[in-house]
Amino acid sequence: MSSTLKFGALALTIALFGAGASFVSFAQAATTGSVKISIGVQGGSAKAGDFTLTIQKKGAVRPSRISAKGGTITFNVEPGTYVISKTSGPSRYASVWGGACNAAGEVVITADTQVNCTLTNVYGSSPSGGTTSTVRDMLDRALGR
Repeated sequence: MSSTLKFGALALTIALFGAGASFVSFAQAATTGSVKISIGVQGGSAKAGDFTLTIQKKGAVRPSRISAKGGTITFNVEPGTYVISKTSGPSRYASVWGGACNAAGEVVITADTQVNCTLTNVYGSSPSGGTTSTVRDMLDRALGR
């Protein structure tokens, strides 16, 4: 005869055998999922590895932040809703999210699952990366500069 008790992600199994033999085992259920982000660059001279991303659990009382730099980044985290943001990199690049991430860089991660997001850093003419045009910008584009 055996019995299993579950405490969140922890399972305790107790088995009883004849002649007084028994065993107890603990099993830890998978408690992480992951998000893989492929970083691309459109325009300008930056490379994917020039950008640092940070992931933060949404609504956490004590939010922890994990940062990584590179062309393809995988974050392994506990299940929940997360916000991924670009925290450093060359100026004048706007973030465009795709895949499992919404336009704000939010993604839902479940246990034992990997979701895939894309981040395209689009070169623009304003310091924030937007495409605000000035007379000079329009003239440069018209002249092919």
